[in-house]
Amino acid sequence: MENDIQAIDNSIIEVKTTSFVIEQKMSSIKLDNDQNFKQINSKTEIKDKTKPVKISIPPPNLVSLSQAPYKTSVRQNFRTTSNDKISNWNKTSKFSPKNFIDNEDKFAKQNFKRDKNSQTIESKMSPKKNQIKKSASAVSSVNSQQIVYDQYWDPGSIAEGLSNGTLLNGKLRINPRSYEDAFLTDPSGGSDIYINGLKDRNRALNNDVVAVKLKEKYSWKVVDVFKRKIVEVISHFQREANLNGSLDNLIKKNEETKNGRNQNEKKDLIDLAPLCFSRKELLDKIPNNWLQRTGFVVGIIEKKNNRWAVGHLKLFQDKNKEFALFSPNDSRIPRMKIKLDECPSDFYQNPQIYANTLFMAQILDIPSNSKYAIGELKRSIGQDGNIEAETEAILMENGIDYSEFTDEVIQSLPATPWSIPQEEFDYRKDLRNVCIFTIDPATARDLDDALHCVQLEDDLFEVGVHIADVSYFVNEDSPIDKCACERATSVYLVQKVIPMLPRLLCEQLCSLNPDTDRLTFSVIWKVRSNGDIVDEWFGKTVINSAVKLSYDHAQKVIENPEKNFDLAEFPPIRKEFNLTQIKTTILNLQSIAKALRQKRFKNGCLVLNQVKLNYVLNKDSGLPFGYSVYQQKDSNRLVEEFMLLANIAVAHHIYEQFPLKAILRRHPTPNLKQLTDLSETIKSNGFDCDVTSSNSIQAFLETIQQDSTLSSLTLTCLLTKTMQLAQYFCSGSNIPKEQFYHYGLAVPLYTHFTSPIRRYPDILVHRLLAASLGHCTETSRDPTFLQTIAENCNDKKYSARICSEKSSEMFFALFVNECGPLEEVACVIQIKDHSFDVLIVDLGISKRIYCDKLDIIEESINYVNSDSKQELSFKWKVTDKHREEAIQKLELFTPVNVVLTKHESDPLKFNITLKHPNEKPVSSKLSKEIVEQKEMIDYQNDHETTNVFVQRIDTDPYICD
Repeated sequence: MENDIQAIDNSIIEVKTTSFVIEQKMSSIKLDNDQNFKQINSKTEIKDKTKPVKISIPPPNLVSLSQAPYKTSVRQNFRTTSNDKISNWNKTSKFSPKNFIDNEDKFAKQNFKRDKNSQTIESKMSPKKNQIKKSASAVSSVNSQQIVYDQYWDPGSIAEGLSNGTLLNGKLRINPRSYEDAFLTDPSGGSDIYINGLKDRNRALNNDVVAVKLKEKYSWKVVDVFKRKIVEVISHFQREANLNGSLDNLIKKNEETKNGRNQNEKKDLIDLAPLCFSRKELLDKIPNNWLQRTGFVVGIIEKKNNRWAVGHLKLFQDKNKEFALFSPNDSRIPRMKIKLDECPSDFYQNPQIYANTLFMAQILDIPSNSKYAIGELKRSIGQDGNIEAETEAILMENGIDYSEFTDEVIQSLPATPWSIPQEEFDYRKDLRNVCIFTIDPATARDLDDALHCVQLEDDLFEVGVHIADVSYFVNEDSPIDKCACERATSVYLVQKVIPMLPRLLCEQLCSLNPDTDRLTFSVIWKVRSNGDIVDEWFGKTVINSAVKLSYDHAQKVIENPEKNFDLAEFPPIRKEFNLTQIKTTILNLQSIAKALRQKRFKNGCLVLNQVKLNYVLNKDSGLPFGYSVYQQKDSNRLVEEFMLLANIAVAHHIYEQFPLKAILRRHPTPNLKQLTDLSETIKSNGFDCDVTSSNSIQAFLETIQQDSTLSSLTLTCLLTKTMQLAQYFCSGSNIPKEQFYHYGLAVPLYTHFTSPIRRYPDILVHRLLAASLGHCTETSRDPTFLQTIAENCNDKKYSARICSEKSSEMFFALFVNECGPLEEVACVIQIKDHSFDVLIVDLGISKRIYCDKLDIIEESINYVNSDSKQELSFKWKVTDKHREEAIQKLELFTPVNVVLTKHESDPLKFNITLKHPNEKPVSSKLSKEIVEQKEMIDYQNDHETTNVFVQRIDTDPYICD
């Protein structure tokens, strides 16, 4: 009997090994207000920052903003050797950024059909595309290493599996650092399901909504901190069962790779117990929380990934004359076979000419028997390292439509000069004689909100929030509405903004510019000084802003309430009003805002503000002159409070009036498993964090902030990772009422009403509010369609955020390459066996540092990871520079000094290394020149007369808002 069990187990081990070999082969594929203003220093070594040097000449391969290539269809900044060739080739290629997503799939989920022959699920596509797909599939196996993917389940089986709980569904997340590791969030709030390798991922791409089946328990992945405990259980079980074989030797063999690095984090249970994994008795002895569940994709429910990629063209190693190899920059996208006749005509003869050229391609199909996808080459977009080319790549990969607005859209705009029609005054409340003004970042051009405050009695104030009436210009189903619905949001990059609406609306007709009559939608309250609301009014209005203030102007008043300011310190004020009125209004608003904020925090709101970098660019070269960290001050919080109050008030009103069509915004509770695990980690490192509610988390962060800013910023970063994204939804969808709750703000109902110039959901909300007041008819769109629009807005908002982050990372890398090395303070946030992650606190940037890049003795590395401790220690080498032996121990939240240096080959990347513990930190004192430059920028309203360009940033108050 024992021999039979051994034979069965050995056969399973053989299958497992074969699968492992296949996967191993596959893996070979491959500025408003801040004190810490930084300025470029062109030296190549760390220098005292009191002597900055301003860059005036751009480095090679960078283009000035005035030469932005979006104005022409052919780029003029390629290398001379390939310029004409690529330009001529591009002329033959038809492409528009608007074609990123097929029009038929814009707002409807992919419809699936079952192929009677292959039994696979395919998304709908045109006959022409199907013909290309079939042709491509027929030749996919030519000169390619094969991999056999499983067939997708049919739609009926998937629906049944989701219904009875045998399948899970959700968005697939692929690790950008390790493309073979993918994860699915557990809908019930448990730990993520791990999907290991390309085969288990089964042709699904990042962000696709997939159906996943869990594997048997013996294939679950061992949680690293419980590995030793599992080994003890298995050893004990083997001794009791008198099984042969040395477990310790087996584990040691499995843990080692050719470079000697520990691979525990990728082990599943079968790897640790191959001789007895089939014994149910053993499985019962191992708790489920010691393991991470694993699964495999059985079908793609919705293709959220747009299947577009930016990368480089290469020849295959065998010099194949039919196909070229397209290698995407994003490792999560599979490599593609491209027909040579789609490539530049001389590519096969002179591939080196195009080695540094970025191309764009689209995946047409991922065959079930090839490691390569079948792709179609669209066009070239520029050279490596070119800011505008790389920016275009970011936009393309994230499905952002950055094209010029069509003639149809432009023609639907009002003729200029435009003035408010007389009939609008007949039913709107005229507030032009009220002291109303805007408070925005100094760089803002799209002013979509304004405030007023009038004292009615000793303890009674009238407070109004006035929002640009964008829906007046954007009628439902008009050309401009369809365009805005598709774009869904404006995208804020470092050097430009991709607007949701044409600039005629964004910056002129809708923008609440000073001393100009404008149409608005208003919420007006009667409120006590303690924040109690006495009365509330919604309606359409006409205003004329008294002045355009920046946050810094308002902050000066808040910080100096008794000061008699000079008019020269402020922008021009409408002649009907004076500076005293402006000052009084700001102070009254501030007093009420503080009371409202206290109420919100008492109710359990959670603030997880993250670091945002704000860049200053040289207008001529387009290069960063410097950067600052965008900080929220009282003036920011003043505006924030009244915007939140308006959003909450409108949410309740439209839901009461339209319970099936209200467009709301919810913030789901955090992933309980991740939050609990983080809490245990925090506790084991000396912090007592109660994560049972948003209120308790906020109280914890406030306590830590009083003791240590470093710890506070680090813990905020880690807590943010456990949070889910806030989501737009239609109240008539299948989302239960109890899930309408907004966790971060701790309110039952919330929506977005205050930024219709840059967010499409706000326009939908304006229409609902107008219909509730009898100004227009109720939308004809049903709840299902409204929910589809809401989901598109969620996707586009997330894509816009990714683009903004990547743009900021790119410009920071450029900054480091020009002025580095830079020294920064960082905090350890994750520890692995041969690497560790740090958060550069002042920048909000997380980076990984590898031990083999440090000047340390490799044999001295000691890694400890248990349920109560995570630690990495090593010994630095003795050198001429460091003559004393130094042992460094890293734990979670250990502060360290890091050095950021220029990348060897890529100007848009930078290196990071750990500074020797015996080296003294470099001073980062601000120079007089930097301070003067910063002050000039902070209080500048018109940048046309300066030689700098200040980044415009998206100032949404919360990561969860």
